[in-house]
Order: sequence, then structure tokens, then C-alpha cells
Amino acid sequence: MPKKTATRTIAFFVFDSDLIAAEVSDMYGGYIHAAVLKALAAAVKPPGGWKALPRPVKGCHGDLLENSALGNIPGAQVLRSWISAKTHGMDLSDLDEDLALEWESEGFLKEIGEQFGEDLGEGLPPMFVPYLVGFDGSPGHILDGLHAEIQRRGTKGYKGRFIFTAPGDFKKMAADLGLVDDLRISGTICSGWQVSSKVVKDVGLVEGVPR
Repeated sequence: MPKKTATRTIAFFVFDSDLIAAEVSDMYGGYIHAAVLKALAAAVKPPGGWKALPRPVKGCHGDLLENSALGNIPGAQVLRSWISAKTHGMDLSDLDEDLALEWESEGFLKEIGEQFGEDLGEGLPPMFVPYLVGFDGSPGHILDGLHAEIQRRGTKGYKGRFIFTAPGDFKKMAADLGLVDDLRISGTICSGWQVSSKVVKDVGLVEGVPR
């Protein structure tokens, strides 16, 4: 079982989009969103009890390196700086061990540069493109349950999560990483999720504009 996190926390869940695209579907974002939403529904106690949540769910999502590759937002560099400074109590202990070691290594940015053709050297293994789903200020026990449920279900490509135990500006953090901040659940109304209407109905939600 994952450790108990703070009453309110920020967490980012990491997926290997390359693996999912190769073994499940090119529409990896939809697969990830459906997996996270179903696991989140199971983590809410009682299952599907969305109205019992003390506050609306706010989340973001996207490929970490997409904008970095285009030269718009240095998301990878931002992440590396957070790791180095342990920004907002950043904790990587729930990440895949090999991935955590890679992200903490000095070669992290160099490897990313090689992947996107900047010719900064040779000999490093290729790195997958991480797809992140982040949540702001959700109750810690819900995010613990979400992490455990994604693992229990054997979700393809899941690499764990990193959390921030100290307060932070979630909207700015999402923007700094080049992620889209539009996932919402308020009561039983949701928006922003790249899933079918059947998935939405199955988890006890309806699509709309949350307050």
C-alpha cells in the first residue's frame, strides 16, 4: 500500500505513452484517461460517491515533452529543476525505480536532447515520452487510493507518480510543464476527459460544465 499523503496534495501520475501506443492503441491519451477515471471512481469511498468529495476535482494532462520538442516550453528542464531543488517537497518515491533514477541523473536533459535530434552525443538509451495526469489539492487518501487502484488493475504503461507535499500553484505548475489544465469533476458533472459517454456513465458521472 502507498504511504499516507498530506490531507491536500498535488500529484502527477506518469504513463509510458510509447508502450501504450505500441501495445494498446495509438489513441493513448484516451486509454490513459479512461484508466485513470475508472480507477478514481473506485478510489472514492463509497465507490462512485462523487458527491461526498469535499471539493471539486481539478486536473491537467498531456505529453511532458511535446512543447519542449517544439521549442515552446522547456517542460523537461522545468521538471529537472524541480527534482534538483525538491520544489514544494517533491517526492519521487512512488515512481518506477529505474525511471526515478533516470530523472535524477545528470544525463536526464542530455538524453532528452538526443531523442529530439539535437545531436548532443551518442550512447544513451532512448527515452519514452511521459504522459502525465496531474491533480490539484485533492484529498491525499483519494490520490493514494488512485495510485493503488491503477497498479491493482495492471494498467499498461503506468510508471507511478510523483507528489508535492507542500502547497504550490497548480495552474502555474501545469503551464510550466506544458500540460492542459481542463480536467474537472464537480458533484456528478465532469468535463475535459477524453473518454466515451459509456465510460462517463459507467463511473456514475455525466458530461457538462462543472461549477
